[in-house]
Amino acid sequence: MDEAPVITVDAEVEPIKVVSIHSTVVAKLNLADYQNAVPVIRELRVINETAIKYNDLVLTLTAYPEVFKPKTWRIDALTPNAFMPIPGHDLALDGALLGRLTEAENATLTFTLTAADPSAESGRAEIARLDLALELLPRNHWGGLSHLPDMTAAFVQPNDLAVERLLKQAAEVLRQSEKSSALDGYTGGAKRALP
Repeated sequence: MDEAPVITVDAEVEPIKVVSIHSTVVAKLNLADYQNAVPVIRELRVINETAIKYNDLVLTLTAYPEVFKPKTWRIDALTPNAFMPIPGHDLALDGALLGRLTEAENATLTFTLTAADPSAESGRAEIARLDLALELLPRNHWGGLSHLPDMTAAFVQPNDLAVERLLKQAAEVLRQSEKSSALDGYTGGAKRALP
């Protein structure tokens, strides 16, 4: 039997140099986040690992479904072998959409970076793209402790029907214990507290 020749390559393969978009966004979004102005984008930067200088760049962020209006950043130039932090992370969120959700829904955020390119039909060429997932939660769902634990208080809904049912049950327990069933808070004073 003939043995196949073994080929070894000692040269290190150099990684391909590209232009890329790096962003950190929240994993989950709901109405409480919108009402408390929690930023969706935590960090955003563009990195140019190439030896090419790009001019007249446009970075666009869109979402599907459209939970916020598209956002555009204009960048004059991106020099070779450089990174550029992108400021201005405010997004115009659609609070009505977040308020209408009745179950969790997945959204896709798409960052697209284009540069001026006279040879392209539109005069612009896409040089980088980044797609990120975002979970949209209904108004009564909490993202959990890993998602902004200090937002727990935003989920207190004193007018919810479940609170009304609980108060009625508490009044009934007091009535059955031959106590006053009035739920009047501190009006009755300290003597009202049960030991």
